[in-house]
Amino acid sequence: MEFLFISLIFKSQQVYYAKVILDEVFGYDNFVNEIIREKSNPKNYTKSGFGNIHDVIFFYSKSDNINWNRPLAQRAEEKIIIDFPFVDKDNRRYSTAPLHAPGAVVYSEVECLS
Repeated sequence: MEFLFISLIFKSQQVYYAKVILDEVFGYDNFVNEIIREKSNPKNYTKSGFGNIHDVIFFYSKSDNINWNRPLAQRAEEKIIIDFPFVDKDNRRYSTAPLHAPGAVVYSEVECLS
């Protein structure tokens, strides 16, 4: 069985142009899936506009016989409590996060990004 993993990094504006080229290189019919990887700490994005919050992974395979093992790992209870410190009425843990990026300023009653 042959296996190849290649990692290419593109700016977000270039990723779908790259997809067209990858289809030519690996074959359009060998495309299996687009995987979105959420970045762990994207809130420090300071450019005007939406934040760069995810990476895109294109998965190609020469074979129809794909063995996909879901990457799962048990989380320690202490880590869960730290990451999700609040508990709702149904005993489900959750966390809160700010919806603004650094540089937020307040103009009268409306919050705007600088």
